[in-house]
Amino acid sequence: MKGTTITIASALLLASCATPYQHLGLGGGFTDKQIAPDTFKIHFRGNGYTPDKRAQDLAVLRAAELTLEHGYQYFTALNVGSSDRGFVAPVTGTVVGNSVIASGGGLYHFPGVDLVIKCSHEKTPGAQDAKYVAWLIRATYDLKS
Repeated sequence: MKGTTITIASALLLASCATPYQHLGLGGGFTDKQIAPDTFKIHFRGNGYTPDKRAQDLAVLRAAELTLEHGYQYFTALNVGSSDRGFVAPVTGTVVGNSVIASGGGLYHFPGVDLVIKCSHEKTPGAQDAKYVAWLIRATYDLKS
């Protein structure tokens, strides 16, 4: 039972540390740029606690929001890319008496997603319903509108 409690607590802690849905800041987030009247480029950067799937979903949520904000109903992904970053942190050591205490180290992964979308008023092959996609992702991550 104790192991289950620790596992659940760890999962909740990690989920609370993942990048929130926000404009890009120190902890990650999204940026977007309109490149044509109906076309947008979206970038989402997660922090070291953000799973790849969450980063992808939050980039798609931003795509759905931009679609609706600009009066469209559907969007189609024209280009999807990854801009993941990562690094290996060095291990440092401190000598205490006859012992060395090591700290730091590890591999850190920061998921990044790049999307280019085209918005439309009509349903075309491959187009996503922006209202439904936004609702689904917000419900999945318990995000407020």
